[in-house]
Amino acid sequence: MRDLVLSLLLGFAFGGSFTGPVPQAVAATVPDSTITSLVLEKLAGRDQAYEGIEVKTRDGVVTLEGKVRTDAQKTLAEDLAKQVPGVRDVNNKLVVRAAK
Repeated sequence: MRDLVLSLLLGFAFGGSFTGPVPQAVAATVPDSTITSLVLEKLAGRDQAYEGIEVKTRDGVVTLEGKVRTDAQKTLAEDLAKQVPGVRDVNNKLVVRAAK
């Protein structure tokens, strides 16, 4: 939902609908706290495997920490984070640990 609202606001700011990547000048204006919230929302809406994942953002760089069960989940978490407007880079420090 937040992605939709942010996309619409960005679209109106540029005089029409917004469907492309976020311009760097606009990306720099997305607060770190908003980026963190949006990444957490994306992860929570995807899979219970992402419960307990810690997300930190500083200057648009997202750090993911915690445990996941598979390499695929680790990769997907990073890919989802990269989709959030304002994300400049992702430090994926997730550890893969199979469920017992």
